[in-house]
Amino acid sequence: MTKGGLYHHAVSTAIVSEQIAKLTGRAAPDVAYTAGLLHDIGKVHLDQYVSAAAPMFYCEVYEEGRDLLAVEKSLLGITHIEAGMRLAELWSFPPSLTDAIANHGHPELAQHDKTLAHVIHLADLLILRFAPGHEIEMLSTDGLEKRLQPLGLDKNSLLELIAGLPWKMLGTPGFF
Repeated sequence: MTKGGLYHHAVSTAIVSEQIAKLTGRAAPDVAYTAGLLHDIGKVHLDQYVSAAAPMFYCEVYEEGRDLLAVEKSLLGITHIEAGMRLAELWSFPPSLTDAIANHGHPELAQHDKTLAHVIHLADLLILRFAPGHEIEMLSTDGLEKRLQPLGLDKNSLLELIAGLPWKMLGTPGFF
């Protein structure tokens, strides 16, 4: 992960989450922004331990093409998703926000607000695919059509949504 990569990814995901919520009308834009911003909060927590013990951890995971969650679990005994969920619970986040953090990789597992989890999943996926350079993981597009349904989207409307997102702004140096 590049310096500032997590910050850039979090803010970009927040902006795209907010836009998806506005364009689909399926989630509150401000809540979607917050959930997008915090979806990887577990990485921030784990990074303070990883950087001291294994400073090249993220680079090695990326270069070797290894699954980040599997490596986190084997090395640390916990994934960033689990850590994020625990932090959200500890800090008494609303259940829908905790659920979105815990299930942004698999939104169909969300218990409180599946739609919000689907918004965050799609935003995360789009940032990873269309604004690369700061991330070390790739979300699978398997089952994408099924994951678009709760947002009222299909392949064609997804293309329209993608075209309407502020990609130029997200890639502008110094924007963040």
